[in-house]
Amino acid sequence: MRYRSEPSFDEYFVMALGMINNTAPFDVTGHPAMNVPVGYSNGLPVGLMIVGSYFEEDKILKIANVFERMKK
Repeated sequence: MRYRSEPSFDEYFVMALGMINNTAPFDVTGHPAMNVPVGYSNGLPVGLMIVGSYFEEDKILKIANVFERMKK
């Protein structure tokens, strides 16, 4: 579905709920994770989720930094 304008709140909310399966496992297990924006799909932002092992926040930050520099 391609949006010609901004999706309504209800449309956005339904699509966001469909993505919860991508983040919930890491919320429950406590793994460090972060999202890096990579572009848009159907007018909505798309991100790359980087997940690390326990206590490896520094590694995911370094990976995100490299990815961001490569995009430029």
